Amino acid sequence: EDTRYVSGTWTQVYKKASTSSAKCGKLSYGESVILIKEKSGWAKVQNEQGAVGFCKLSALTKNNPNTLNKTCYALSSGVPVYRHALTSSKKLGALAKADAVTVVAATKDGKWFRIEYESGYGYVRSTSLSKTQPEVPTVMYICTNTAVVYKSASTASTKLLLMNYGESLVRRKTSGS
Repeated sequence: EDTRYVSGTWTQVYKKASTSSAKCGKLSYGESVILIKEKSGWAKVQNEQGAVGFCKLSALTKNNPNTLNKTCYALSSGVPVYRHALTSSKKLGALAKADAVTVVAATKDGKWFRIEYESGYGYVRSTSLSKTQPEVPTVMYICTNTAVVYKSASTASTKLLLMNYGESLVRRKTSGS
């Protein structure tokens, strides 16, 4: 079995070995295919779902690019996860702010990450993720009689406000205990 991987951001798949043939799908960076046959610069391939079609042989590589395995975090809520490394492709879902994902590959131009998503893979714009987890504001409630809010993370700093039992505040950052 001859496994190949898509080496460009994406490549078109055709029913026959010709760009004038009907289009039957796309393959995105890092997707694996089984090379069934190659002829005149074309590859007859079978994708991970079992569908068979033709793509340019030059769009494939023997080297598996899915080796990053690094954890990254969504920088905001609603980060779209796409089926292919194209904003026009089907959206599989969205990430919430600070959601952790495993990045398995990055396109050569660095614009897209291939991530583990649900039971398969998806693609997100690389600018939507960070190596460090962003702070997520959290609503908290005072559960003592009173609590003092300070200007900085020190009881020696300026007192800004005295809060009473049951009042709420938004925690943006935690420092110390």
